[in-house]
Amino acid sequence: MVTLSTLRTRVASVHIPPPVIVGFLGEIGVIASRLRGKQKSTKLQKPLTKIGKFIEACGVLLSIWAALTMVAGRQNPNPRANKTKVISGGPFKYTRNPIYLGAILSATGRSISKRSLIGVVLSLVGGAYIDQVVVPKEEQYLESELGEDYAPYKDRTPRWILSSTRGSLRLGRTSRSDRKQVQDAIDS
Repeated sequence: MVTLSTLRTRVASVHIPPPVIVGFLGEIGVIASRLRGKQKSTKLQKPLTKIGKFIEACGVLLSIWAALTMVAGRQNPNPRANKTKVISGGPFKYTRNPIYLGAILSATGRSISKRSLIGVVLSLVGGAYIDQVVVPKEEQYLESELGEDYAPYKDRTPRWILSSTRGSLRLGRTSRSDRKQVQDAIDS
C-alpha cells in the first residue's frame, strides 16, 4: 500500500532535478556530435541555427515564466519541495508541467541549433523519462497531498500541451473528462 510518506520519499528520491537530466543528455549528444568530426556546412545550417535558438529561447522563457508563477503563488519551484496548493495560472493554465516542457524544448532547441541529431534524440529520451517516470510519481504525490483541489485541475489541463474538449489536437495523456466525452460520442 502506498502511503503519503512513501510518496514523499519517492518524489524526494529524485536527487537530480529532471530539467538538469534533460539538459545534460542533450549536451552529451552535442558533444558526441562534435567528437564525430567536423560537420559540413550546408544551406540548412543558418536556418537550423535560427530555428534551434528560437526553440531554446522559448523553452527557457517558459521555464522562467512557470517558476515566477509558482513563486508568486507562494510555491517552491523545486520538484522536491512540498506543495500546499494547485497553481493554475500563467503557463499552468496550458500544461501541468511547464518547467519540464521548457527544459525539453531548451535542450532540443540547443541540439537543433548545433545540428546534433544525437542531442535531439537524447533530449527526447530525457523527455520520455520525465513523462514515464518522474511525472507519474509527482502526480501521485499531488493527488494524495492536494486531493480534491488537484483532481479537477488534472482533468482540465493536459500533462503537456494542446488540449481542448472542443476538439483540437491533444498531446500527452487524455483526461478522464476527454475519455468520457469520446465514450459518450461512441455510445450515441
